[in-house]
Amino acid sequence: MCRHLGHFLLPGVGASVSVARRCTAALLAAAECRNIGDALLVTSELVTNAIVHSRSSEGWVRIGVVDIGDGLIDIEVLDEGAATVPFPRIPDDGKPCGRGLWLVDELSAKWGVRRTGDERSAVWALVDTPEKQVKADE
Repeated sequence: MCRHLGHFLLPGVGASVSVARRCTAALLAAAECRNIGDALLVTSELVTNAIVHSRSSEGWVRIGVVDIGDGLIDIEVLDEGAATVPFPRIPDDGKPCGRGLWLVDELSAKWGVRRTGDERSAVWALVDTPEKQVKADE
């Protein structure tokens, strides 16, 4: 059973990344989701990617959060469109950037990109929010 937890629209500026994290955290807390750290990091990476690599830097990003059941959360970021389709790069230890979608790939059960009819991109990720945190010694 899917539950739409909410969506919000933010300007395509760097400060919106932390706002997106806080808004997503509030939505997940209200839905009584546990262990949301990965979901918040994925949100940050998707919003940052949209701002840096699309026309959202001159517009908006829309973030949607859906509880799809079984501890999985769907986080989707719709951008203003770009000339390229997002893809993960292999991290280069010598560079401070370029790890965003690689992290999303590592932290998500599944993720993808869909283009909308108006040339925008929606990048989505399914993130597990397990009820119980597994301890390192278990």
